[in-house]
Amino acid sequence: MLVVYIPSEQIVTGVLKVMVRNMNVRGQQRGYTEVAEESPEQDTKDISDLSFAELKEAAQQGDYRVIPALRGMLKKQPELWAGEPSLVRRGQAMLIHSTAGKNLFLNQQYLHEMAEMKKKLLAETNGSLVEEMIVDQVIYTWFQTHGCRIQEVSRQSDNIQIKEFLSRQAQAAMQSQLKSLEALVKVKLITAGRNLLDSLARPETDSPSHDKNL
Repeated sequence: MLVVYIPSEQIVTGVLKVMVRNMNVRGQQRGYTEVAEESPEQDTKDISDLSFAELKEAAQQGDYRVIPALRGMLKKQPELWAGEPSLVRRGQAMLIHSTAGKNLFLNQQYLHEMAEMKKKLLAETNGSLVEEMIVDQVIYTWFQTHGCRIQEVSRQSDNIQIKEFLSRQAQAAMQSQLKSLEALVKVKLITAGRNLLDSLARPETDSPSHDKNL
C-alpha cells in the first residue's frame, strides 16, 4: 500500500520562508561581489592617468569604467578619431574579407578598385553629403553583387541548395545596386535643377553696364 505524505501548511510555509531568505542572502552577497569587482577603488583612481591607447584597449575588452574618461578625452581631442576607420570603411573591410579571405593581394586590389570607383563617382556629383552616402551604398552593393557571383562560381562542387542560395544573394544585391544607382541619379538631377534655378534667380552682376548718357 502506497502512503502519500502531505506536509502541513505550517511546514510548507516554513520551508518557503527559508528558501526566500537564502535567495536574498545569496543575492546580496553576489551584488556586493559584483560591485567590488566592477568598481575597485584603486583602478578608479588610475583611470584618469591612462593614455588614449590604454583607454581604447580597455574599452575594446568591455571595461565600462573607462568610458567616461574615454568620452572626455575624445571630446577634448576630436582629432583622435582621425586614426580610426569609419563605419563605411569597416563595412567594406568585412565585405572584402568575406571574398578575399586570407589573400592579402586580393584584399589590396579590391580596396584599390573601390577607392578608384568612389573617386570617379564623386567627381560626377555636386559634392553633397547625401550624394556621398549614396555613392558608398552603390560601391557596397556593386562589390556585394560580384562577390556573390565569385562565390557561386568557385563552389561548383557544392550541392544545389548552396548554389541557389548564392544566386539569390547575388540577385538581391543586384537589385539593391540598381536602387542605389537610381537614387544617385535622382539626387544628382534634383541638385543640378536646384543649382540652375539658383543661378537664374541670381542677379546678373557680370553683364556690361549701359552708358546712361547714350
